[in-house]
Amino acid sequence: MKALLTNLQKVCFDASNQTVKAFMSNDVSSTENLQITHAKVDELSEEVERAAKNQSFSELSRILAVANLLRRVYDLSVNLGELVG
Repeated sequence: MKALLTNLQKVCFDASNQTVKAFMSNDVSSTENLQITHAKVDELSEEVERAAKNQSFSELSRILAVANLLRRVYDLSVNLGELVG
């Protein structure tokens, strides 16, 4: 479970860092990977949800909350990416 959440965190925060850099440099081409990354975020989110079902209810709630917050980081990165250029 830790590995799945760590991978999701890395993908989401990499997208965030890339988008901020693109915004600061007004580099539209740097935001094009966000759509490709979207599929990876979906895939990892689904894997986390499947794996979390084997946890206790309290652990399930915590895991899904963390995954949802990481997903929001990614979604906000996409929103920021739309402002580039």
